[in-house]
Amino acid sequence: MDALAAPAGDGDVFVWPDGKALTDVAARNRDARAKISYKLLDIPASELPGVDVSGPLIVAAGHQPGFIHPGVWVKSAAVSALAARLGGRAEYWVVDSDAVHRTALAWPVVDEGFVSVRSIAPFADSQASWAFESLPAHDATAWTAFHDRVPAPWRAVEATAFSSWIKSFEAIGSGPVAYARRWRAGIEAMDAVAGIDSPSYRLVSDEFNVCSASASLRGACFVGHLVGHAAQTAQAYNAALAAYRARRGIAGTQHPIPDLLIEGSRVEAPLWAVGDDQPRQRVYVSISSGGDLTLWADGLRLGTVPIGRLRTQPGAALCDLAAGWRLRPRALALTMYLRLLACDVFIHGIGGAKYDQITDDVIRRLFGIEPPGYSCVTATLRLPLPRFDVSPLDLDRVHREGRDRRFNPQRWASNDFSANSRVVAALLDERQRAIDASIRLRDESPRRRSERRAQYEAIHRTNEELVRALGLMKSSQVDGSGAHGLGAQTLNRLKRELESNRVAQNREWFVGLHTIDRLRALAARAVEMAQRK
Repeated sequence: MDALAAPAGDGDVFVWPDGKALTDVAARNRDARAKISYKLLDIPASELPGVDVSGPLIVAAGHQPGFIHPGVWVKSAAVSALAARLGGRAEYWVVDSDAVHRTALAWPVVDEGFVSVRSIAPFADSQASWAFESLPAHDATAWTAFHDRVPAPWRAVEATAFSSWIKSFEAIGSGPVAYARRWRAGIEAMDAVAGIDSPSYRLVSDEFNVCSASASLRGACFVGHLVGHAAQTAQAYNAALAAYRARRGIAGTQHPIPDLLIEGSRVEAPLWAVGDDQPRQRVYVSISSGGDLTLWADGLRLGTVPIGRLRTQPGAALCDLAAGWRLRPRALALTMYLRLLACDVFIHGIGGAKYDQITDDVIRRLFGIEPPGYSCVTATLRLPLPRFDVSPLDLDRVHREGRDRRFNPQRWASNDFSANSRVVAALLDERQRAIDASIRLRDESPRRRSERRAQYEAIHRTNEELVRALGLMKSSQVDGSGAHGLGAQTLNRLKRELESNRVAQNREWFVGLHTIDRLRALAARAVEMAQRK
């Protein structure tokens, strides 16, 4: 599992497991769900509304609503294709409870063959730790102004999917509309032009809106179970993390994600408290000796209810506990929920697939069952940008050559020294005498440090004079790498070319920047691999 990696080739799609094995995973998971033996808040999971093992199989994926790259977008094609093959239903969970941080729209700029990055952020830096669902809704005019900042060659070209994104993103409503709902409209439009039958895009905020009359009971029971069994959840969560770290030699308790804290009577739950126009807060639970359960958003005390009410009226009890805040599962808890209760097979990207090894262990420890299998799908699609015919090996070569010219200039001397032949010959002799004296002092009189230092300086002085005499480079032009003059110029250009290549080879440009034809080809490849027999 740790060896999973995005494909290197442009236009390549990675599906794990592939073909028949992927179908078998879905079938095994459905069979296991039909034999569910665990409970949530004393309710057998099999009896929860929405946990239907007699209807069509459900294939699901999910991601936060940012400017996703083709490797993320292609999961939409994969879930739809696999669901169609299984005669099931495709769903895609829009994780609008995730934090906004690092959400920016970037595009490449080419200047004299060099590629660099420009980007704009739709949200203020102060909103970085807010959930997407916490953001104020903006009207279409504000988003038009944002999109207009992207250069027309990317924004207004019909050959790319960007124009379809913009049109639907803005057309969903002229007045204020929640960002995640605009995002969903934009993605569905790009799916359509690429020939994808869009999965059903569902918002996490809707699924866990426990204060709504239409809220999902399975969602309320799951969150209620994590709250009502906070200590057991934290123990299972932390033990799974400890085992993961031990297998990989990771020290501490912060990576890859922090342990849940246990602070006296307060226990951290794997949940976020989400409020409007403010950062997400960590959730803590305390239970009194009398059986009253209190919820905290970091240091802010929220509501208190009898723990028995949580079991009998989970939605109403959680609504009172949250006291105006909204409770959302964190990443591992969310994928645990989706895999156990909301679908028959979940399709991850590379990162999610690796981290869900931890989720597997949490499921075993917390519920005493074998976790359902999952899949991994990603792809690599690059923009047609210029690249230089260089590699890091060239940089190493020039770096070594620059140092060699500085410290071993005698290697560039030959029997034909032109006008400076006598000067070069004399310098070579002087250099060798200084070296011989240095060796002799080292071997015979190692404590005569001042004399040894004098010989060391004599060697370097003759090296500099040889550099000038041989015309290798100008002694006044030296950089930190040891390269002089033209060598430094070559080194700096190579660095620029390598950085340009790094930007040009990026696989994480926004999917809308790619041409519709290339997206169609990528989606077709994903469909073929997901349906392969």
